[in-house]
Amino acid sequence: MRAKRSKWLQLVALTAAAIPVSAFAYDFIPTESEWVAWPYYCQARYVTLPIGDNTPWAQQIPRAQIERARQELGDAVFGGIQHYCAGTVWLRRAKVQSDKELRAFYLRTATSETTFTLTRLPPDTPMIVPVTTNLALIKYAEGKFDEAIELLERVAAQKPEEPMTYSALATLYRERKRLDLARDVLLRGDKMVEGRSAEIQYNLGLVLLELGDIEEAQIAARKAYELGYPLPGLRNKLKRMGHSIDSPG
Repeated sequence: MRAKRSKWLQLVALTAAAIPVSAFAYDFIPTESEWVAWPYYCQARYVTLPIGDNTPWAQQIPRAQIERARQELGDAVFGGIQHYCAGTVWLRRAKVQSDKELRAFYLRTATSETTFTLTRLPPDTPMIVPVTTNLALIKYAEGKFDEAIELLERVAAQKPEEPMTYSALATLYRERKRLDLARDVLLRGDKMVEGRSAEIQYNLGLVLLELGDIEEAQIAARKAYELGYPLPGLRNKLKRMGHSIDSPG
């Protein structure tokens, strides 16, 4: 009986995926860990919704955080950002889902949610970058590598000063073992942002290390940490190999 009910629930979920997300009231519920991983503006928007206002999280988010998110994103973006926020979680859920049908359902849902926000964004908002990047990562998870690259290159051309796109491109190339292309993308990004991105420098250091260019990896690592990159992974990798970031060699 339980097996039949489980299968029925899966079929209901799969059927619902074919219905546009706009047909439903927003009913997404994150787990505690998913909530913590959300950026501040996702948390702020969530507690302004009926579903979020009835959670303990509503008492944790100060009014000042909500107003900050609303002002920084603008009313047009803030009003629909919750669908992108849900889309990021559906993608994470898909990545750890072993059941093929459920994984496909999660990815379709991630696409619907992310696209819902993307198609309603003003063309001048910086949020085009993370929202498009999430859609590209969904495409990649679906095995659509070329579509993912095309999306990222399109947004890089539209917002060349945003470092996130170059890091995402490099990540996809690294996963495909195209370290040369990953390096070139990051060097291009570094030029576009005039060397001011700790994220680009950090990822460049990782790629250069994998390419065996220790000296240049040290230089990139040093720049990343000088710019305030918070994670010690690159420093630790170099240290285990007997190299310091304090000086080349």
